[in-house]
Amino acid sequence: MKRDNNIDMVKGVAIFCVVIAHSLNNVTGNVLPVRYTIFRALAVFMILVGYNGAQSYLRRGWTDLRQMYDLNYLSKKFWRILRPFLLIFIIETIFVLLITPVRIDSWFSIIIIKSFLGGGWGPGSFYIPVIIQCLLILPLLYLLLRKGIARALIMIFIVDVGIEIMLHLYGIEPSLYRLLCFRYLIAISLGVFIVFRPEGNKIFLTLGAMTGFVYILALNTGHAGILEDLNWRIHKAPIYVWDLMLVVIMLKYFSRDDMSWFSRMFRYFGKASYHIFLVQMAYFFIVGITVKHFTGLQVSQDQRFLLINVVLCCVVGALFYRFESGFTLRRSDRS
Repeated sequence: MKRDNNIDMVKGVAIFCVVIAHSLNNVTGNVLPVRYTIFRALAVFMILVGYNGAQSYLRRGWTDLRQMYDLNYLSKKFWRILRPFLLIFIIETIFVLLITPVRIDSWFSIIIIKSFLGGGWGPGSFYIPVIIQCLLILPLLYLLLRKGIARALIMIFIVDVGIEIMLHLYGIEPSLYRLLCFRYLIAISLGVFIVFRPEGNKIFLTLGAMTGFVYILALNTGHAGILEDLNWRIHKAPIYVWDLMLVVIMLKYFSRDDMSWFSRMFRYFGKASYHIFLVQMAYFFIVGITVKHFTGLQVSQDQRFLLINVVLCCVVGALFYRFESGFTLRRSDRS
């Protein structure tokens, strides 16, 4: 199957923004244009999870859960996620062993297992367990939206808000909440939505984007009221139509035929976006701790390192993608 150049371009821009976001200090990070664009990168990825998954089901002509939960299909999906993650996790674990004066006993094993289930170390580590949960929930969302988009989105929104209220009242620990996928239900559903409605719905997009715009503004100016107390308040249902608008704009105005070096570079970063994400996790964790130990400087949240961070994470991540995908292809050819 031929890859969609525009999707790769959107993913390339998004992963670029992820690394930038992890390099900005709190002052720059709170500037409104940054909040409306760069800090929305992860939500863009979640929308694309829904979009790519729905495209995959449509291409195969799947219409029931038995097909979508086929073990062979899911195992390939999960292995594509876990294989490069395992390599990064091993590197991070070796680093932890080198810097932590602890004995390798049953307690340490529990720490390692807990870290593995939590996606390892470094910024964005929650993404790995969350994306696996999203892939398990996606077939249900797809079939709901296939039967009726408006009704399904309302139902999913109610479920999303209900879960948020329940978790808030229960007082769930932030460390556990970050590993749950429920806050992205609407984002994934919106990705499915634009597969069924490629041009979107102008009224829905306009009103939804305006709601997201106001929500982000309220959060950034301290006028969000009770919403200020919520976990991960910048990743909530009311904002995601704003993110959908960003995706729709990029898909519409990026040219599939643009073969300039700039476009080809970002498309390749898009193909390698997951590997770049894993590399930036390890980079900010390992290099961040090492640099701080020897120099006292903070690699993350320090704009002096912005260019270095972006270049190293993107280039090393792209090389990691090339190595890992090439190794996998050679193994499949031999088998």
